[in-house]
Amino acid sequence: MNRPYFEDSFYELKELFNSSKKNTPILKTLLNELNHRSTDFACALRNEVEDCLKNLEETFKQCLKVAEQGDAGVQFIVGYAYRSGKGVEKDDGLTLL
Repeated sequence: MNRPYFEDSFYELKELFNSSKKNTPILKTLLNELNHRSTDFACALRNEVEDCLKNLEETFKQCLKVAEQGDAGVQFIVGYAYRSGKGVEKDDGLTLL
């Protein structure tokens, strides 16, 4: 049985979310797309995306505090996060690598 066209895009959005849980720019783009939809599915997925973004931001804040205290391993992780945009907005100027 074929799903209606509009449902196909929701399945694609869910797959995108599942494959991009650590990619802040993609999550923000996905959140923007979901903000323009009002179905129950869109609302549920929007909540998942918002929670994921909050978790990434909180994890990054905790890592940044440890990096500022001089932990070289965590400094590397923070630099990688800035360079790749994972968990934080990509910013080559703040890359520690």
